[in-house]
Amino acid sequence: MSNILKGAKVSKLRKKDLKLDIKNLKEKGINPKLSVLMCDHDPASSVYAGMIERNCNKMDIEFKLVKLSQEISEEEFLNNLDSLNNDDSIHGIIVMMPLPSHIDSEKVSLKISYKKDIDGISPINAGKNLLGLPTFIPSTSQACQDILKGFEIETSGKNVVIVGRSNIVGKPLANLLLTRGKFADATVTVCHSKTKDLKEVTKRADIIVAAIGSPEFITKEFVSKGQTIVDVGMNEKTVDGEVVLCGDVNFDEVKDIVENITPVPGGVSPLTNVALMTNLLKAIELQKGNITI
Repeated sequence: MSNILKGAKVSKLRKKDLKLDIKNLKEKGINPKLSVLMCDHDPASSVYAGMIERNCNKMDIEFKLVKLSQEISEEEFLNNLDSLNNDDSIHGIIVMMPLPSHIDSEKVSLKISYKKDIDGISPINAGKNLLGLPTFIPSTSQACQDILKGFEIETSGKNVVIVGRSNIVGKPLANLLLTRGKFADATVTVCHSKTKDLKEVTKRADIIVAAIGSPEFITKEFVSKGQTIVDVGMNEKTVDGEVVLCGDVNFDEVKDIVENITPVPGGVSPLTNVALMTNLLKAIELQKGNITI
């Protein structure tokens, strides 16, 4: 059986440091507050929002969920976002993707305040990420790199295949892995729905990152011995009448083939939460004028 890469093992020390930072802020009269803005059409988004809320509660961070009907107009959705931008009590905003088809995600990324954009979707933050400049790196992308660092799995000189080209995981992660360092400097291939011979592409990889939002899409036909699999997926499936979480990888099929694999839940997600909280505290310092990005 492969090595199971559990994010909690890596995140434990960082959470301790974050709790101390939060305590120090509260002693100065600053109460960190995070808001999630979403529509009610995507079950995976609801699961993720719930995880963020539970983590905020554990970290003594205020949490505000704004959950809107999927029938809401684009204008009303943007107005809700603007209200969060203008609320001085809120330090960080996460807009859950995907949005309903009638809401233009580009307009949303243009509307969100870059100073509160802790998941790095605004053009300013996305552009700085592309250039390798200090910014808010999307939390799941950062978590993927962090879990590899935590288990000393170097990417320098390795072939990394990312299955998924979203603006919040696939693209920013590719940028991270193309920077310099032993946990970067990778040769990166980003695959998507139009990629030909996807199974052959993934089989040749040293590291596969599954980030497509399709339950258990990656099966044994996609993998080879000795690989590392990072499963970003957070999906629901029904087993014996019970709804359970699963990733984009069929864990049971591949765990005896590959060398390392992240489970779902409990793999990348603990480090995603740490990255979000780290970005939230950075946003507070940015809004106070103590740092620039």
